[in-house]
Amino acid sequence: MPKCADCGLVGWYHIDTRSFQEIDLLSREGVERKSHTPYPICSVNAHDLRKEAHKENPIRGVLCNERDCSKFFKWQVGFSPKEHQEMVRQEFLESMRIEQRERDMQFQENIRKQDQQWQFEQIARTERFHTEMKERELAFQKSQKFWDRIIQVLLVIVGVSLTAVATVILFQLGFKQSP
Repeated sequence: MPKCADCGLVGWYHIDTRSFQEIDLLSREGVERKSHTPYPICSVNAHDLRKEAHKENPIRGVLCNERDCSKFFKWQVGFSPKEHQEMVRQEFLESMRIEQRERDMQFQENIRKQDQQWQFEQIARTERFHTEMKERELAFQKSQKFWDRIIQVLLVIVGVSLTAVATVILFQLGFKQSP
């Protein structure tokens, strides 16, 4: 479990400069200084450290306690709690940017898959359409051949009939003209 002594978000109010500053290494180890508040302060208000301060050694009593803290951020020497908060924000923004990029990539992948699926469906529809058109064309050609044969038979019958009628007419005319 983390200790406040290892957290960069813990600091104290410096009386002389009226600013919130980091707790230096010596103070984190329990050496008291008189130029600041008598107890550490959590810059993100994760814990009320003033209530936990012991009268005999308020800094060590608070900083060395192990606690479950979701806001813990590893202390880096030379950075104030404000700068540590900025680091936390930067890490948060970077993680949000990475998550957004992953969501965007997932979205683009989904769009790509949907487009690909749509293209496959269009290809399948086009193939079904062409197959159906070929089947209709073959059926039409078969029907056309059937009617062509019927017309040919009818023309033969008409031709034979006309020839027979003409022969009969000529035959009768031929009998009438012979003296």
